[in-house]
Amino acid sequence: MKKSTIRRIGIIVAVVALYAAPQVVFWKQLKQVRYQAAVTLDGDVINVKRYGAIGDGKTDDSSAFARAFDDAKQHGTPIIIPKGTYVVNGELPIGSNVIIRSDGATLKHAKAGGRLLTAISADDWSIQGPLTLIGSRTSKGQRGDEMGVYISGCNRFIVDKMTVRDFAGKGIELDGGHPSRAARGDRGKFAFVSFINNGVGMEIDADAKYSAEYNLFTLLSFSGNDVATHIVAGNNVISTSNIVDNMGGVELAAGLNHGHGIIGNSNINHNVDFNIDAKDITNGYTFSGDHVYGDGQIRLSNSKDIDFTGTTAKSPMVKQ
Repeated sequence: MKKSTIRRIGIIVAVVALYAAPQVVFWKQLKQVRYQAAVTLDGDVINVKRYGAIGDGKTDDSSAFARAFDDAKQHGTPIIIPKGTYVVNGELPIGSNVIIRSDGATLKHAKAGGRLLTAISADDWSIQGPLTLIGSRTSKGQRGDEMGVYISGCNRFIVDKMTVRDFAGKGIELDGGHPSRAARGDRGKFAFVSFINNGVGMEIDADAKYSAEYNLFTLLSFSGNDVATHIVAGNNVISTSNIVDNMGGVELAAGLNHGHGIIGNSNINHNVDFNIDAKDITNGYTFSGDHVYGDGQIRLSNSKDIDFTGTTAKSPMVKQ
């Protein structure tokens, strides 16, 4: 290549760099101005309406929510979602120390796949409803990878007053995460959460290294799901809940540190295929004060130390 050509290329690169640098600074400053204006108007909170969200159930509000959640994650600022139906097709990341407050809002996910809300390696966050998440599933038995909420490697989080419905994949998944981020599990708290017409209502997962453990769930309701809850990780507690009128009820599977969890004071009734299905559980499981009723079987396959003391089990029990 000629020296003159190399010189011209160098000049062009230098001009582009000189032009681009101020543009980057400008957009960063503009973003900061937008954030300061929004939180000043609303009293140190981020209102998605200030970012352009409409909430009429028709307008795609994905970009407005993406900007609002990005600023909230960066600054740890609470998010307010006023009542309305917002079409959101992008993935919204929840950051540490972020509080999401809904005034009865609905987030409608129109994509056939992907996740709506995600929290990965984030601590001390919370969702305060009532908040409804709606997926794109249109019929029972329709399965896919669309997900309402994905949580992995988080500490000390709270989900309160949420309805998750019509997701072909999972309504909520708690994944294993990393023990340095969440010692002995996620330690999350869930209350007043309803799972309706999902492929799997709630999955508590584990892989070969990490396990989502020591989470507390109370006052849950599962109905119309293909499987109400699929539990692989150990040391989780579900209490005072209704697991009723699903195709499958409580599905227990072997995994890292599986078993030795507790389901107590709950109705596990009228689930069509099975009320309880345990496979390869060797660390045991406790059902205490529950009522298990209906034609759906209690299946115990290659499992041991599952304790039904204090539970009324009126369903057919099959041991293999």
